[in-house]
Amino acid sequence: MSSKKQHLFREGESVILVPGFDITTYIEEDEEGGGIFRLGREEENGIRMELLHNDVPKILIHEPITFRTADYVRKAITFIEVTHAKLLPNVEVEITTPGGSVEASFEIYNRFKGYSGGIIGVVQGYGYSGGGFILQGCHRRIVNEYSKLMVHKASTWIHVTEHLLSCPARLDILRRDLGEDNERVLKMCAERVHLCKPHEKIVDIERRISKLFVQEKFLYAERAKEEGLCDLVGKVILEGVAAEEPAAKKADEEEKGNGELSNALKNRFKKDKKEAE
Repeated sequence: MSSKKQHLFREGESVILVPGFDITTYIEEDEEGGGIFRLGREEENGIRMELLHNDVPKILIHEPITFRTADYVRKAITFIEVTHAKLLPNVEVEITTPGGSVEASFEIYNRFKGYSGGIIGVVQGYGYSGGGFILQGCHRRIVNEYSKLMVHKASTWIHVTEHLLSCPARLDILRRDLGEDNERVLKMCAERVHLCKPHEKIVDIERRISKLFVQEKFLYAERAKEEGLCDLVGKVILEGVAAEEPAAKKADEEEKGNGELSNALKNRFKKDKKEAE
């Protein structure tokens, strides 16, 4: 059973980043005209805009990677570069995505790699396919504990027509383009891995990473670090629990101390009573 929904997009209020750069919002409705319960683009853009004003600006990639994602990253980086012209800050990028467009992932990778202020990429939950690839464009690569990466060969969806199937030359072009994309992804990943494993030859790294591409392995944070696909395994700390533990320990120590003091007083009282007798 499939749910029939018609997605209507109409422009709403835009969030102005800098003159000439804006993120257009939209409102999504179902075919009956009722609103779908989800964070709308207007609210989402407001949140993303606020995060760009942090001391450490933050970029969120919490969606399948499309050209719209690349457009958001392009404008966010431009905004940071314009508003921090004298000294570019480090930027934190939070990645939770199943992947998506190869071309959009290439652009985001290059934007991150070319940013001179420093990009800290953090995979929270999962960074699959293009998500694992754009992490390699970050200057500091972190995969949080219990989160996963997945890397694989590029794939493509095409609308097959009778004319296309009857023209081997066109199929050869598609095959060649896909092969070139795979070579680029492998080369970019291997070069990044080599930075943290300089003792390992590029050729050996490419051979090893290529096997992961073919196997389409889901790698937990520790394994991703072993393979050189991340620099650090992030530890998630529950601040509330962390704050309670010292307080509980202190209370136990005080109770224990009070008990020891009470026993000492009792012993002293017994000794004084005995001496008096």
